[in-house]
Amino acid sequence: MSALGGLGGPGGGGGAAGGPAGRPGLPRMPRTIAFVLGGVVGVGLYAALAPAPTQRVVYVDRAVPAPQAVPFATATATAPAVPTEAPPAASNAAPAAAAPSARASQLSAERILLDEARAALAQGDPARALDRLERHRRTFAVPLLAEERDAMWVQALVKAGRYDEARARASAFRRRSPDSLFSSVVDSAIDSIP
Repeated sequence: MSALGGLGGPGGGGGAAGGPAGRPGLPRMPRTIAFVLGGVVGVGLYAALAPAPTQRVVYVDRAVPAPQAVPFATATATAPAVPTEAPPAASNAAPAAAAPSARASQLSAERILLDEARAALAQGDPARALDRLERHRRTFAVPLLAEERDAMWVQALVKAGRYDEARARASAFRRRSPDSLFSSVVDSAIDSIP
């Protein structure tokens, strides 16, 4: 006889758990309802108590044709002369489509320099980090990642022991970007000065 055999199975009727002797199938109904209700409650509890999925940020570099990879400052200096007559209407759509691609290309190029600076800081080489940050400043006249660069610059100056310059850059950063997401990075770098 199985563990559940005495609870309403064939020949198991009678007693408090087995129900009346004349209706052996009756106890199965409450067990089935309890099983289904337990499943529903379990699913509801899992949905309510399960941790929310974590969001991941992934940077993806895309291959960009060579003419679009030239930084803006260099491209304007070497750009060919623009024809004096108006281009056909069909070619007006090309610059609008190229703008997001050029922005993505610039963002990718900026990201590479800032990642190199970040790696240099992590390796304890603030001089190399400052070199990459200066290269970023010279290369991108209108940077997309200026706040990140400036916050990292303060960190690099502190690690290099150039505390007065770090304080001056931090002060300028706070004036330019008072609500920046990188304010805490700048504050913690300044607070770490002995």
